[in-house]
Amino acid sequence: MKAVVLAAGKGVRMAPLTNDRPKALVELAGKTLVERVLETLAGAGVTEVLIVTGHLEEMVKEKLGQEFGGMRLKYIKQAEQSGTANAIGLAKEFVGTEGFVCTYCDVISKSSIFKELFDAANGGDGNSPKAIVVGREVSDPWRFGVMKVKDGLLEEIVEKPAKGNEPSNLINAGIYWFSPNIFGAIERTEKSSRNEFEITDSLNELAKENKVQVIEYTGLCLDIGTVKDLEQAKQKISKN
Repeated sequence: MKAVVLAAGKGVRMAPLTNDRPKALVELAGKTLVERVLETLAGAGVTEVLIVTGHLEEMVKEKLGQEFGGMRLKYIKQAEQSGTANAIGLAKEFVGTEGFVCTYCDVISKSSIFKELFDAANGGDGNSPKAIVVGREVSDPWRFGVMKVKDGLLEEIVEKPAKGNEPSNLINAGIYWFSPNIFGAIERTEKSSRNEFEITDSLNELAKENKVQVIEYTGLCLDIGTVKDLEQAKQKISKN
């Protein structure tokens, strides 16, 4: 089973911790963020991981090497910070004809959600999803990509809607399963208002075909974007 980990970012909002290292190598309770993500993937039975690097990529390679927790590691560089869809698109050759899970190096969760993703993807029939998005409920959805869901299928992800206009309180957790169909959707994705190719736009494209399943996750899921998030995560990790 294969996984893709997005670890190209500079982590500007985590300065000064990222002044001399990439975001992936920021430490959380004695382990780097990317090591925590890799441990989770290994626990789910993943055997091969492609790490999409960018900023200070050699530091990531030196830290992790070619193997981690019994998984083979490969690397590919996103030469230009041009969005998440572009980063995932770089995995096309690595993935081949297989489905794969994908997550960010700063989203800390449990192995159980990745196992659930693989089970959901492999348990279907001719109506199997082309993608599966993990969602989690929050009290402040307007800060995130909010999902509009009907009968377990994604209708749309609305990025940071105005407060009070959210279609739900279920947000995109940044954890996915993709079939190779995602690459066609990525190729059709146009740049967003941020001048980036966004994977949420690619998912919205697939959602038009009623082929994107949503799984709601209630377990541990830490999205670490700022120094404050990191401090809060330390407290939650210590309690767990």
